[in-house]
Amino acid sequence: MILISLDTLNRSALRAYDERAVRLPAIDAFCDESVRFERAYSSASWTLPAHGSLFTGLYPDRHGATDRRVTLSAGAETLAEGLARRGYQTAGFTGGGYLDAEYGMARGFEYYESFERDKSGPSETGAQLVQRVRSFLKEGRNSSRPLFLFLHSYAVHNYYDVRPEIADSFPGVDFLPRKNYIDCAIGRGPCPPGAWRQMRRLYHAELRDFDRAFADLQSELIAAGIWDEAVVVFMTDHGEGFEPERGRKHHGGRLHGDQLHIPLLVRLPHSGPGVIEAPVSIVDVLPTLLDFAGGGSDAGIDGRSFAPLLGRAGNYESRPVFAMEHYFEWREGRRFLPGRISELPVASAVIDEDDWYIRKRSGPEELYDTESDPGQHRDVLGQGTGLEALRALVSERRRPRTQTPLRGESPALEKNLEDLGYVGEEDE
Repeated sequence: MILISLDTLNRSALRAYDERAVRLPAIDAFCDESVRFERAYSSASWTLPAHGSLFTGLYPDRHGATDRRVTLSAGAETLAEGLARRGYQTAGFTGGGYLDAEYGMARGFEYYESFERDKSGPSETGAQLVQRVRSFLKEGRNSSRPLFLFLHSYAVHNYYDVRPEIADSFPGVDFLPRKNYIDCAIGRGPCPPGAWRQMRRLYHAELRDFDRAFADLQSELIAAGIWDEAVVVFMTDHGEGFEPERGRKHHGGRLHGDQLHIPLLVRLPHSGPGVIEAPVSIVDVLPTLLDFAGGGSDAGIDGRSFAPLLGRAGNYESRPVFAMEHYFEWREGRRFLPGRISELPVASAVIDEDDWYIRKRSGPEELYDTESDPGQHRDVLGQGTGLEALRALVSERRRPRTQTPLRGESPALEKNLEDLGYVGEEDE
């Protein structure tokens, strides 16, 4: 069983979802043989709470990892813990940051390794990730047990790093220093002329580079006898905004479709491709994979298995899905951090069929009809029907977050998060 999370991957960056996307030979081929979910949604628009939901099957208010200062709830069983109980060897390779063990993300993993930025530069390439996996397959794999392999990369997230080999693919282009890009993206500084055009180009260049690594990864896993018989899930935790003219830029603090409408592809052994229109959430991945591992999940989680949509026995009933933000806020084009831990969401969203409703702590409500307006250009709050029902759904979901421990002090982790562009904005 293989779960791949390519952090900050826009749905529109894949040809499976948008025929105008750049060609990615390896990933495109994988998409062509996989089941594609057309309506998959994240629970949050930044890495920590979204991966918390992926690992626990709980929305952020229940797993509690909603702020860089706190960890996952110790009472929430993780996907790796559930699979370990079922006899799986569990191995995780991550880019660190909000996937660091300090946040509780390593629970249940027999082998868990985060990339060490202080020794190897600001971000890990896809090729470096594959090398780590190659070493594990050679030295740490226990072939007598089924394997759960979790792979996470910030390669696309850190498109603003402007690695020399990426810059060399754009002869004659003078790219800006990474600090200028980060300051521009979060509104901490001005955006020099052409900054957003350069950032888009760097984003897609990093994605093409990762595609080459994806091809190598697949070859390694085929050679190891793992790939062909594995359930493979390829997805992201959230997207990225590239519309500064609309105030939709970067990620964290917003709950629009460019952040939450995510790619989700599942390749099943001995099964063909398909398209699933039913809405699913990131919280549904855990119960689904536990289903494929041969056992059900805790009935008390928020997620529900979509394995029946993939041919397994059982029924899947559509329901509204939620997203929430406890940490970041955008004000006047700038992203801010809270001075204290927010117990209640600063913004919430509910997606019910084609209705996408957003309520913020401050500022107007928003409502979009995603069938007629998938890009969410027209707020139809004053025209929409069923508004009171949507308000009631958000109100029912509005609850204090589960109390979780403060994470330990770690200067190395703080530096790691700063390299990822998450630390340094002014607090309230």
